[in-house]
Amino acid sequence: MLLALLLAVHHAGAVEPGVAADELILEVHPDKPRVYLHEAVPVTVTLLTGSTPVRDIHYPRLDGAAFRVTEFSPPRETRVIRAGREATAYQFAATLMPRKPGEIELGPAELRCDLLAPARGAAAFFGGSEPRAVTVRSKPIRFSILPLPTRGRPADFSGAVGRFTVSRKVTPTAIQWGDPVTVTTRIAGVGKFDRFSCPVIALPGVRGYPARARRTGNHLACEQVLLPETAARLEIPGARISFFDPLSERYRSAMSSPVSLVLTGAPPDQTPAEVALPAALPAAHVRATPSAAWPLFWGVGALLIALASTAFLATRRWPEGAGHRAEAAAVARQHLARAEAALAANDPERFYEAAFRLAQAAAAARCQRPAAGMTVGSLKPYLPPDGPGEPPRRLLADLFQECDAVRYGRSGRNRQDLSRTIERLRELIATP
Repeated sequence: MLLALLLAVHHAGAVEPGVAADELILEVHPDKPRVYLHEAVPVTVTLLTGSTPVRDIHYPRLDGAAFRVTEFSPPRETRVIRAGREATAYQFAATLMPRKPGEIELGPAELRCDLLAPARGAAAFFGGSEPRAVTVRSKPIRFSILPLPTRGRPADFSGAVGRFTVSRKVTPTAIQWGDPVTVTTRIAGVGKFDRFSCPVIALPGVRGYPARARRTGNHLACEQVLLPETAARLEIPGARISFFDPLSERYRSAMSSPVSLVLTGAPPDQTPAEVALPAALPAAHVRATPSAAWPLFWGVGALLIALASTAFLATRRWPEGAGHRAEAAAVARQHLARAEAALAANDPERFYEAAFRLAQAAAAARCQRPAAGMTVGSLKPYLPPDGPGEPPRRLLADLFQECDAVRYGRSGRNRQDLSRTIERLRELIATP
């Protein structure tokens, strides 16, 4: 809707003499006069100038308690024909965001510029001109802001108004047990984005870290690191968002597809499931000749032997050895040196990477397992409770959790935190 406002030109609070009323015209172009609460509405303010030249045009102001206006864009200058006369148009674009419903006043709009009016005094005899600061103000405009309907409002609606889509991606989708994955949720569209927040994924047997949000233009990207600890196959559920669509004037929901995650390997405390054998064979499989049952008997016996062997190999521990411990201790000291260098350089990222590798080496030496697979979840089956002469399981678990919180959850740490952690790393290496 075009709301053309013919404005008076004021100088020091009075109508400027000698300036025609149609020399300066301000036009306000809201995209539509009837909008919903929180609906983003484009608005354009256009200054039209006649034969009298102007310069030093300031950005317009559009005030009101019931709405907020974004910063105006730089003016776009064009030549237009209005009422049969040629004029110069300076167009300023912005977005209006309604804050509360009701019949409100949009404005007043205000713009300042210098008008090159005919000079006064002796300079007027020679046809000279001089700049005069003028302020153009408009009368308030009646504007309708509708409340959001209550009927059909989804339970998860957070106030977003516009049109949006959502997608979810997991990287990678096939991992070794104990490796982290990154779940990226993206919300895109046009409308009020600040009503959306990052969804938190919580699944049994999976440790989740705080999601990180990144807003760029009309996009919201949320990244969350997950660390599967028990399940061999997981399904990351789809993300769901709800919003009010002002074009269709109804609530809508969008949902992404679930993503399957495959884990190879198994937790060290997970043993193969027992296979239940039937108490008796079905009658259809029993032959009248007794010798016919012998091949089946040997097949079942071989299956039982294979299952027993697999369970034994999966649950037995590696034999302890002084050579393995000495090698792991040397690796741990190397990581401690890297952590100390990172502390001196005040580099938390390198510090906690070295601290995590040190904790892995220390856990591997005590559990007699490969260091690459050691996490906080893999400690429980191998480390007995703390006691005289026993390894400090709690210290190892705390170090793993602290490192994961920084590496995956991007939890902030200062130099004092790093200094406390380095002492715990030294304590871990010194513990027999």
